[in-house]
This record gives sequence, structure tokens and C-alpha cells, in this order.
Amino acid sequence: MRKIIFMAVLAIAAMTFNICSANDYDNNPDYTYVITANQGTYYLNIKTLDVVKYRPPQYQIAGSFIHVSPQSDGTEKVTSRYVLLMFDFDSKEVFNKDTYGNWEKSNTEGETTNAKVNRKFADALFRAAYGQDFFGY
Repeated sequence: MRKIIFMAVLAIAAMTFNICSANDYDNNPDYTYVITANQGTYYLNIKTLDVVKYRPPQYQIAGSFIHVSPQSDGTEKVTSRYVLLMFDFDSKEVFNKDTYGNWEKSNTEGETTNAKVNRKFADALFRAAYGQDFFGY
């Protein structure tokens, strides 16, 4: 009877571990979790962090983010996105470059998915560079 109970507990623990197990990026110190959105999870690759400009209250920070999304066949699709942001600490505004290379204000206000992702990207880059969130929320 003890063996049956032990095997049942072991089976339940194994199933729980498989359900809750993290992917390779959660356990990798080179990546930091950013946000779950757009049918997947975004991570910042810490090794790609680049402080382009340090001139308080303005900063320019760049890095590569990956998006990991599960596929219907059980695999994961991983895409990479290089992001360069300019921060104005006094006004708490963030800017990114448009397709022509001009700085434009990033959409970081409101509760849309795009605004939330942009805020999280900005906070992740600033935190990785300076140890604190840019927006602080």
C-alpha cells in the first residue's frame, strides 16, 4: 500500500513539474522576462544591452528582445527584435525611431497592449542599464 501511495504522489509531482516547468529563457541568466503579450512571452537579451548615450536627463539605450510563442505542433517560434529607445527622464517620455530614422514619441500611455508592451520594453532596458524602472509602475 505504501508503494502505491508513494507512486501516486510521485506521479502527481511529475505532472505538476511538467505543467509548471519554465522554458529555457526563464532559467537563463542572459535573459530577463519582460511581459506576456501578443500570444507569447517577451524577454530581453541582457548580453545585447548597449547604453548608446548617457547625458542625463537624456539617455539612449538599445537591446534585443525575443518573442517566444508556442506553436500548434508543440514547438516554439522565437523571433528577435532590436530596440533603440531615447529616454527623457525629466518629462518621463520615451522615443523610438520611425522608418525614416527620425525620433518619434512612443505610445506608452493607456492600457492598450501596444502601450503596455512599450512601457515594459522601456522599463526593461532602463532597469538593465541603471537598476531601476523608468516609469516606476
